[in-house]
Amino acid sequence: MSHLFIEATFEKSQLFNRAARFAQRSESEYEAHLELPGQQGLAAFTLKRENLAAVGLRAYNQWSLRIKVLGNTAPLQWPFKWLRVCGFRTHNHAESALANGYQCWSESPLLGKTDILHPESYPEREVFGDSSFYRYAQQPGVFHSWSFTYTSLEGTAHNAFYGALDEDLFSTVFEINLNERTVDIALECEGADFANIQSPRDSSGGELLLGSWMIADPGNTFLPDLSAVTRLWMKLVRLHERVSRGETHEEFTAKLSPTRGYTSWYHRYNNISEQTLEADLAGIAPEHAYGVFQVDDGYQSAVGDWLKMSPGFPNGLKPVFTEAKRKGLDCGIWCAPFIALEHSYLVKMHPEWVLKDRSGQPVVCGNHPLWGGLFFALDTENDEFKNHLREVLRTYFTDWGCTFLKADFLYATARIPANGMTRAQRAARAHQFLYDECRKHGAKLLSCGATLSSAYGRCDYSRIGPDVGETWENNEMGAAASREKVSTRATLVNTVTRSLLDGVCFGNDPDVVILRDGSQQMTREQRHLLATVNAHLGRLVFCSDPLQEFSDWQKIELKDIQTAMGERKKYLLSATCGRIENGNLHYQVVLRGTAPAEGLQLRVNLCEVHFPGLPAQSVEIRDLK
Repeated sequence: MSHLFIEATFEKSQLFNRAARFAQRSESEYEAHLELPGQQGLAAFTLKRENLAAVGLRAYNQWSLRIKVLGNTAPLQWPFKWLRVCGFRTHNHAESALANGYQCWSESPLLGKTDILHPESYPEREVFGDSSFYRYAQQPGVFHSWSFTYTSLEGTAHNAFYGALDEDLFSTVFEINLNERTVDIALECEGADFANIQSPRDSSGGELLLGSWMIADPGNTFLPDLSAVTRLWMKLVRLHERVSRGETHEEFTAKLSPTRGYTSWYHRYNNISEQTLEADLAGIAPEHAYGVFQVDDGYQSAVGDWLKMSPGFPNGLKPVFTEAKRKGLDCGIWCAPFIALEHSYLVKMHPEWVLKDRSGQPVVCGNHPLWGGLFFALDTENDEFKNHLREVLRTYFTDWGCTFLKADFLYATARIPANGMTRAQRAARAHQFLYDECRKHGAKLLSCGATLSSAYGRCDYSRIGPDVGETWENNEMGAAASREKVSTRATLVNTVTRSLLDGVCFGNDPDVVILRDGSQQMTREQRHLLATVNAHLGRLVFCSDPLQEFSDWQKIELKDIQTAMGERKKYLLSATCGRIENGNLHYQVVLRGTAPAEGLQLRVNLCEVHFPGLPAQSVEIRDLK
C-alpha cells in the first residue's frame, strides 16, 4: 500500500465526500477507485511516476494522473469540482516556500513555518483573485501556490521545485504544509466536459490524462540551479500542451530581449491628451536609449470602445505615434480586450457578447473608480466578438502603426467556467488567440492581469506583480489583508519570487520605476531599491516620469538601469531564497555568470526592520568572485 491517496469534491458539494488510497500496482504505478455519484459507474485513477534523470534532472520525478470510467454505458457528466492527490513530501530541509498567487497581480511571497496566508478582504478586489472559489487554510505554515512552487533549503542557496506540466485543461494548486512537510496537488476542474478532455498524449484505451507534475525528490541533495530546472519545466509544458503555441521553445526564447521605455499610466494615469503625451515625448532623448513609447488607459471613450476617442484626442493617436516613430521609438498601446464597461457602446449594441453566468447574469470583473462603473467579462468563445477584436487589433497595428500591445485585465478569461470548458481551458484559448493575432502583425505582446499558466509561451512579456504605487505601501484598506491591491512593496516581492520565470516562460515585466520627486511619497532609498531590483531581475522596465525634470542622481539611476539590463545575458538564475531571522524574512537571489568566476548575489530587505549588514527597505549587491 502507498501513502498517497486521492480526494474528490463533487460539483454539488463543498466537502471532500469521497476519498481512496492508491495501491501500488508496480514499481512506478499506483491505482485507486472512486464511486461516481448518480450511479455513473466507477472512476479508476492511475498515478504514474517517471524519473527525469534521462533528461538531466535525476533529483526530479514526473507524476501523471489518468482516469478511466468503468461500468457505465450512458453519456457521462463530468462530476468533479476539485481532485486532490495527497501525500507528497516537501524537501527535508525546506525553510520557506512560495505561495504563488492566482494571477499576475496577486502578491506571491515566500512564507515560513509561522506565517499565515490570508484571503482577499476587500470585496471589490475579490474578483481579481482566488478567494471566491478557493478555501484558504489560514493556519501557520499551511498555504497554497498556483501552477508552481519552490522551497528554499535551510542553510543553502538551493531550491526544490514543484511545477505543473499540463494546465491547458485544469489549473494546479500545490497545497503546502511546512510543519508536516507535505505537498498535496489539487486540480481545479469545475465545469469540465468529458468531450473536451482528450489530450494529444492519450491512447485509444479509454484512459484520459488529467494532469502531470514535476516534483523534487524530498531527500536528494543534488538539486540543480533554478535556471536549469525551469528550462526543462517549460520544455515539458510544451510537450503536454493542449492549445498549440505554434512555435518551439527555442524559437520563443530567442526573441526575449531586454526592453526599456515609456508608459503614460504611472504619472498621468487616465488623464491624458494629445498635448500631455507630446510633452512627455519631448523629454525623451537619444541618451535615454528608450525602445517603446506606450500610450496607456485614457485615450478611449470608454473601456471596451477602443476605436472611439476621448475628447483629449480630436485628431486620434496618429499624430502622437508619428512623432514617436520620428524619434526612433516603437509605438505601443494599452487595451483590456476581454472586458467592457457596463455603459459602453459595445455592451449597449452587443449584449450577446457579454459572458453570462448560470443564472444568465453578466459576469462582473470589477468596479474601477476611474472608469465610473462595473465592467463585465466578454465571451472569448463568441466568433462575432473575436472578429470584432481582430478588427480592433488590425487598426492598432496597420492603421496606427503600433508594434507593441499591453493587454490588461486578462483574468476575465478565467472568471468562471462556461460552455463545457474550465477556467484554465478558456484562459489558454483566449491568450493564444491574442498572441496569434499579435504575431500575425509582427507586434510584441505584454500580458497583464492574466493567470500565469495561460501566459507561459503565449506572450513576449508578462507582468509578474501588482501595480507600483506612488507610496511604498497602499493603506487604502488599513490593516486588512489584500493580495490584489496596488503596492510597491508587494510588486517587489513578486519581482524577486517570480524571477525564475524570466527568459523561460516570457520576459518578466516587474512594472515601472518611479524616480521623480513630485507626485509620489517614496523616499529616495525606496526609489533606488525599486530601480535596482527591477533592472537586475526584469526584462521590461518602463518609466512614466518627465525625464526633462531629472536631476543628476535620477540621471545616474536611469543610466544604471540601462547598464544592468545590458548585462542580463551574462547571468542565469541560480537560487531564490527566503532567509528568516527573528521571525522576519528577507530575500536572497543568486545569479551565476556564464563564466565560472562570474556571479552576483542580491540581498533584498523589504521589511521595516534591519538585518545584519542590510538596512530596512534596501538592497545589497555582492560580487561572487
